[in-house]
Amino acid sequence: MPNARGFVTTKDMDVHPLRLLWNYSVGGVCRWLPPCTLKNWILDKCLGVNFGPKRNASLNLDVIIDPWRPDLIHVGDDVFTGWGVRLLSHRIVSNDGQLSFQYGPIIIGEGAFIGGWATVEGDVEIGAKARIGSFSLVPWGKKIAAGCTARAPGVVATVVD
Repeated sequence: MPNARGFVTTKDMDVHPLRLLWNYSVGGVCRWLPPCTLKNWILDKCLGVNFGPKRNASLNLDVIIDPWRPDLIHVGDDVFTGWGVRLLSHRIVSNDGQLSFQYGPIIIGEGAFIGGWATVEGDVEIGAKARIGSFSLVPWGKKIAAGCTARAPGVVATVVD
């Protein structure tokens, strides 16, 4: 329930405020680590981000991992992300004036490429070896088939429902 100014209060959150602070702090430190196995280990062990068995994904600098539910993010092996990619597993929706949180998994298949400053929203599956162009938006609930290319800002090419 939003307060008088329209903001969602801490009592409405599904995530404990201290857990949110922890996730935000660790994620903030990891934003500035170069792509390496240490960064992936920290994201896995401290935030719960799921990696493939080889844990060799390359999450570049300034990649933002959603602090609300990082455990819903699944990154396959040999994935590469450019600078500034946002992986957002939550959203706030309004139902008849009532604000509520929705969460959805982000599944990134093996060998996928996500260009710089792209935004991937929750409840999304990106297939193996799919390519997402820079500044693109993969909107809530979409699936990108294996090997497909999504390009141009805000436009998703070849969406599989």
